[in-house]
Amino acid sequence: MVTLYEMLKYDEGEKLTMYTDTRGLYTIGVGHLITKKKDKKEAIEALEEQIGHKVKLDKNGDPEIEKSVSESLFQKDISETISSIEKNSTLSDIYKNLDSNRKMALENMVFQLGANGVSNFKKSLNLIKEKKWSDAATELKNSTWHSQTPNRSDRVVSVFETGTLDSYQKK
Repeated sequence: MVTLYEMLKYDEGEKLTMYTDTRGLYTIGVGHLITKKKDKKEAIEALEEQIGHKVKLDKNGDPEIEKSVSESLFQKDISETISSIEKNSTLSDIYKNLDSNRKMALENMVFQLGANGVSNFKKSLNLIKEKKWSDAATELKNSTWHSQTPNRSDRVVSVFETGTLDSYQKK
């Protein structure tokens, strides 16, 4: 059984040392955005505030965290992700009516794109709401999201289409 943590760890990776993501923003753990500020010193201070203690720096001066801290940050991020889905009028009704695997697929999308970003997938969301899985998959594959992150989105789309987590099983 694949958990949401394993799914997102597969898609995001897990780095225990701070790095900049594809947008140049400081990130750590399983895709945890530390801050939108691009100043490294401010990012380190923000991370220390988030975890409640000073961080150890590696030989390059980059902060490192323990795996348990990464998991704690992930749990907070997931709580925020689910809360943002439940507060979003477009997503909440759809989410409530999904099976657990498809809920994970929606959580994955919101983790990556934010609730407001995902709520812009109007046609796809209507097809998901109507449980037209194959049509929803086709529509999702025609998105900018799919062209920008094709491997990840193929896996997520497969979960919506099939209702299984087969795309996340170790080969």
